[in-house]
Amino acid sequence: MDFKIILIVLNSLIFFSLALLHFYWVFGGRKGLDAAVPSAFQSKFTDSKTKKTFAFATLLVGMGLVFCGVITLMLALESHFAKTIVMIIGIVFLLRAIGDFKYVGFFKKENLGKFAQRDTQFYSPLCLYLGTSLLYLIF
Repeated sequence: MDFKIILIVLNSLIFFSLALLHFYWVFGGRKGLDAAVPSAFQSKFTDSKTKKTFAFATLLVGMGLVFCGVITLMLALESHFAKTIVMIIGIVFLLRAIGDFKYVGFFKKENLGKFAQRDTQFYSPLCLYLGTSLLYLIF
């Protein structure tokens, strides 16, 4: 099997798995949720309006991840449209890996809490992997 196809399938499976995790949270799942948001924002999740906003945003992220998985699969068809969109997605994930220089990414200043630890160990490296591998696939 071609390495490119393996990478396309692997990345799509990662996107679909992450989407399922986000949908799990939207529909009431609690496992891992405490490490999903920087600790500076967790205290704001006490009122119902904020919880609904978070659920809606999480649903949008889940749907976006499904879209990323589908578009990545379309690379196997040599679609010019897919290549353009995947290039944008790759750049977005590289920017996420770099971060906002405060709460997320390799260059964050806020290093306390479960989210910050997981971001350093898993989230940012995964974003770096996805960004670089997606760009590799189109160039």
